[in-house]
Amino acid sequence: MKIFANYDDVTGEILGFYTNDIHIEENVPIPYVEITEEEWRNCLENQGDYKINTDTDTDTLELKYNPHIPTLLEIKETKLKEIRTITGDLIDSRYKPFDRENLFVLENKPDINDYLTGERVGKQTVKDNILSIRTACNDLESQIESAASIEEIELIDTSEGNLMQLAGWAIEENTTTETPA
Repeated sequence: MKIFANYDDVTGEILGFYTNDIHIEENVPIPYVEITEEEWRNCLENQGDYKINTDTDTDTLELKYNPHIPTLLEIKETKLKEIRTITGDLIDSRYKPFDRENLFVLENKPDINDYLTGERVGKQTVKDNILSIRTACNDLESQIESAASIEEIELIDTSEGNLMQLAGWAIEENTTTETPA
């Protein structure tokens, strides 16, 4: 079986693949180059990471690895998502009755005692903890959003331990409102 890669003759980006068991070679869009089955599999497994090297003067074009390098914006979005997920997970693990969607409603609720089960955690403790984790999350988000380079973003510690430290939460502290068994 012959495999052909159709590509953009300016950028070298691969536009599609054609096999001679399905397509007649004369009907394959031009420009194209014949590639091996292994190269075809690699291209399919790593979509967008390969392109045709159009800089050569030879009749045979080669596949050239072209890894995706994330932009500053993409890295920021990933870090922001990461910190929000960690914040939500911390809230979920400490306050089981509250889910992360209710976090912002709860911190502004005048009386949240109705939502507490078991009275093991006081209203002020819950509000303080929610406010502290929210503040820590906001601080990290601000650092991420104001970063001007990838290097600056990489220096920002978005780990769970750092978030807990910024919020003033003791790592061994257990303030869950679950009723003991």
